[in-house]
Order: sequence, then structure tokens, then C-alpha cells
Amino acid sequence: MSELPATSMEFPAQSTRKSSYTGSAGTLKIVTDNHVLVKSQVENTSDGWQECLNRLRLHLSDQVLESWFFPLKPVFHIENMLFLQVSSAFVAEWLEEHHGDLLEQVVKQVFGTETTIEFLVDSESVDAELPQPLKEPDPPLAPPGIPSDKPSEVYGDLNHSFCLEGYISSSQNNFAYKAVCHISRNPDLCDYNPLVIYGGTGAGKSHLVHGLANQVRKSRPDIRIGVIDAQKFLHDYIEALQESKLTRYNALLTSRDLLIVEDIQILSNKTKSQEGLLYILSRLVNKGAQVVLTSNVAPGHLHKFNPRLVSLFQTGLSVDLPPSDVAVRETLIRRQLREHHIFLEEETIRFLADTLGDNLHQLQAILTRIVAQISLTGRGVSLRDVKRIVEDFYPQGMEMYSALPQRRSLEIDDIIRSVGEYFDVQPAMIKGISRKKRIAHARKIAVFLCRELTNESLSAIGSYFSNLHHSTVIYSCKKIEELLPDNPKLRQAVNDLKTLLLS
Repeated sequence: MSELPATSMEFPAQSTRKSSYTGSAGTLKIVTDNHVLVKSQVENTSDGWQECLNRLRLHLSDQVLESWFFPLKPVFHIENMLFLQVSSAFVAEWLEEHHGDLLEQVVKQVFGTETTIEFLVDSESVDAELPQPLKEPDPPLAPPGIPSDKPSEVYGDLNHSFCLEGYISSSQNNFAYKAVCHISRNPDLCDYNPLVIYGGTGAGKSHLVHGLANQVRKSRPDIRIGVIDAQKFLHDYIEALQESKLTRYNALLTSRDLLIVEDIQILSNKTKSQEGLLYILSRLVNKGAQVVLTSNVAPGHLHKFNPRLVSLFQTGLSVDLPPSDVAVRETLIRRQLREHHIFLEEETIRFLADTLGDNLHQLQAILTRIVAQISLTGRGVSLRDVKRIVEDFYPQGMEMYSALPQRRSLEIDDIIRSVGEYFDVQPAMIKGISRKKRIAHARKIAVFLCRELTNESLSAIGSYFSNLHHSTVIYSCKKIEELLPDNPKLRQAVNDLKTLLLS
């Protein structure tokens, strides 16, 4: 076995045995808790480890092997212990958590049934494979134009207008919203690290992550926060490379307790910047800092990305943020109108909610135009005026609206009567305010079906049920939507009623 360079090794936190090796003047020493072994007692492990990799190919994808197993270096095999060198404690922890049982099984097949695995974390190997030194300067000095590192101070561009309280959650986006709220309450726990939120343009990703940063900044001024988009990271990283300030820039970002990076898909095919991001995020995850990322696609669909970076993204929690539903869009429109004391006809509100389904940015831009026009001219706008505005801003929206299947024209009284007959509840009771479980359940289903099968606005629907507020109508609909997937009896009732009403 060739001589190993003099270095020191340390175990990740979960290792049960402390080991290290040193080499000098042709002599190899392996130090364990109980004894010291010399070079003559160390076996060559290269062939055995290659056989392990061949067997792992039968169970794992090429991407996983290339990202996590090929970089491992077999150091030695002594007294039924196989020592594998890894680049960081994070890698060791990830391997044990995700593939520990399989790796142990294969190693026992090749090296013997009594063999155990020990990971050695080599700081020198980390330095060699990453684009900058592992050691962080002390103290970190901010480069020109970058604010100094102070508690409660935010590095980057934080939009202070976004807050989690103002986020409109629904059955579609509730998972992402709950994950972000959990982090905002427990920024030190790092239960989901990194958290990746992915969805199309205008789905609400920026609102969530900037709302998270604002909430943490308010409740935990000791938390050091960074909020950047990938375009800014790309620019700053290249500039730091060119001006020999990379170590300083890395120190700035790795000193964060919460780092948010938006639109990571921008880094596609940017090999060097991806390596830099991998180093920074690995350091943050390793030290227990929270990382939150946004993307327009799921991590596994990122194009021309370093497989190790994608694997790092996938070690945490990835959450889809689908386009907003009609109820969310109507709520957003009504909130904007209420805040600016603007009135629009119900037909106009329904048109906006139905037309602008995929992009809340476009909806916000059109609402801003409508509010400005009414405020500055002192005159209201008609549905015709609004359609003209939408066509100017979003011409394809009008085409999509024309192609949409029109909601079937049903009378709300017909729906209430059918629901009453199905559940043996008087229509007057469904319209009333009784909170008895059987009646309240029938009322929620009736409200849900009115929303699904009629062209009536939320407020109009509420007026049939003892003047329910439109927010209560939304709640009733949301409650039924949440129960439907896991409640066969409810699903059967809703399907039966739809068939009856639409036949």
C-alpha cells in the first residue's frame, strides 16, 4: 500500500469509534481507541471496494453512484473494519441515513460478515475538490458594497411588503405554506434542510420565502439572514473570482443562519458557480444553518446541474407550489379592492379570477392598473374596460378565457333542494344557521357544489345561506376539498349529487 500523507481525520458526530491515521518516513500508523497498528497489518482494499461498487450498481442509479459513492476512497481494512474517506461529515451522515443498510450489506458480502464501516472525514480532501479553502478567515470582512455582518441585519434584497399573515393558503398550496410557517417558528431546528419550493412563475414562491425572512427577522433578531436570487449570486461569485475576493465572499454567505436563494434554475450549465454554491450550501447544512431555495422545476428536473448539487437539494424537503385556484384569486382581488376602497361588479371579479389563472404577478399588475385608473380619474370601470386592460397586458389570457368551458348554469335553490333530499335535511335547515353536525355537513357540501357548478360569486352564494361571509364560503369549500381524497363516503356523496344535478 502506498504511503499516505500526514493528515488528521475526525469522525462525524454519530460515529462510535474514534480513529485517525498518520504517515511519515514510510511508516503508517493507525490509531484507534484500543491499539496502534502498523503498515504491515493493513490490507489493500482497492479491489474489494471496486467489487462493492459493482454490486451497488445493481441497486442504485448511475447518478447516485457518481454523486455519493464514486468519491469515497477506501483507506484500509483492518480487524473487520473498513475505513472509507469522505469529503465531509454531511456526506457520511447522508450515506448512513439513505443507503446505510445497503452499503453495510454489500461490504459484509465482500469483506466478511463481521466487517463494520467507519467514515473518516478528511479536511484536506474537501479543500482539494472545492473551489476555495475550507478554512474560514477570522474575522470575515465584507467586500466593498456588502454590508457588515451584524445581528438582525439582512444581506441581500429583502422585500419587506411580503408577510406570512398575508399569504392566502388553499388546499393546493397548504403544504408549502405549512413548511415555511414551521421554519419561521423554529429557525434553529432545521427539520427540513434544505427546503426547496418549486413552481411556475407567479405561483407565490417569492411571497413565501420573503415572508419567512421578514417573520424570522422580526421574531429572532439574533438570526443572520441572507436573501439573494441566483442571478445576483452568479454575478457576485464571478466578480469575487475575478477580484480574488472569493474567500471573503464565501465567508459572508456561510456566516448566515438562514440563507434563501431564489430561482436556482438560472445556474443551469454554470459549472464553476454551481461548485461554489455546493460548497456554501454544504457548509451551511453541516453547521446547522437553514437553507431555503426556490426553483421553477423540481430538483430532479434541473437541467445541466452538478449531480452532487441536485443530490444535496434532494436530501431535504421539496414542495410543489401549483398555480392558485379560483377561490384564492377571488380572495386576492377582493382584498386589493378593499384595501384601496375600490368597487368592481361581481361579474368583473369573476372574469379576472377565471382569466388569470397561472400567474399572480400578472393579476397583481392588472389590479394595480385598474386601481390607478379608478383612483386617478375618479370614474369606475366596466367589465368591457377591464377586458380591454387584460387584453393589453395579457392577450393570451383572453384566448384562454374564451376556450374555458363555461360553468353550467344551475340554480342555487336546485342544488340546495337536491342536497336536502340526499341527506334527508329540509332546505330551510341547510339555508339556516343550525350547527348540528348533520345539518352543517350538508350545508358545507351544498356550498361546495354551488361554487363548483354555478357562475355565482362567493358573496352571492353566501347570501343564500343566511348571508355567509365570502371567507366562510371559501372555508366550507376548502374543508370539503381537503376531506375528499381520504373520505370515500363523502366522495361518493359528492359524485352522486354532481351526476344528479348535471344529468
